Amino acid sequence: MDTTGMEKDIPKKIKASSSEEVNAETETEIVFVRALEYIKKKALDLLSQMNMQCQGIKDIQWVLTVPAIWSDKSKGYMMKWAIKAGMVDPSIPNHLIIAYEPECASLSVLCEMFDNGLLTFKFHFIIIYLFKKKKKNCKEVPGATEVKDEKKEKEKEKKTLLQTGDAYMMLDLGGGTADIACHEIKGPFEVKELIAPSGGAWGSYYIDKAFEFMLIEIFSSDHMNEFKAIHPGKFRELMSNFERSKCDFFKGEYNNSNSNSNSNNS
Repeated sequence: MDTTGMEKDIPKKIKASSSEEVNAETETEIVFVRALEYIKKKALDLLSQMNMQCQGIKDIQWVLTVPAIWSDKSKGYMMKWAIKAGMVDPSIPNHLIIAYEPECASLSVLCEMFDNGLLTFKFHFIIIYLFKKKKKNCKEVPGATEVKDEKKEKEKEKKTLLQTGDAYMMLDLGGGTADIACHEIKGPFEVKELIAPSGGAWGSYYIDKAFEFMLIEIFSSDHMNEFKAIHPGKFRELMSNFERSKCDFFKGEYNNSNSNSNSNNS
């Protein structure tokens, strides 16, 4: 993998971690086309189970997400493979949208924050208009409504983390890549791109490789290759357990910091 942060092309061949052969590689196109065929089937099956009227792929607008460091050439491959998988009809405009992963993650986080009351949108011009219109049609109580609303707004702002006009950086730290997006909140789930999405091959994949190198230093390369060849399932189980350990590495520290924070607030 390229660690420079430059745009990256998809390799022509990829190695399957589940293969019993140490150096077994498969054409990347075959893997992606089969995966897209499976996704298409699962999506159509789900729509059928939900009794939604769907005549096939033409009634679906597909959105596939890709890392920010993927080159235009790689995104072109994704479009080609989606067509080959029978997922996309090239004659239908915008049948497939290829979106950057950090931008989708950014909107997803905004939706979650809004649902949890951590995000507010300012509509001062609408509030002022409705307030003035209301005053014309009913008796005015000087100062009472304004003070009450202002107090509520201040209490609400204390609880929120972001609001309209704020800018933020979204870091999507995955297994293979780290993707970065910088956005400004313009309105209800509307953001402005401040800097073009970027990133690099800086995912936790490198922690896995460092763990493998450590095992090689301890047991030697010959013994590790022999272990992979004779017991591929056990090797996958070993790496899977390591993956879970990575996810839980800071869990105790995170829980302690939360408990300390809650005790200080109380």
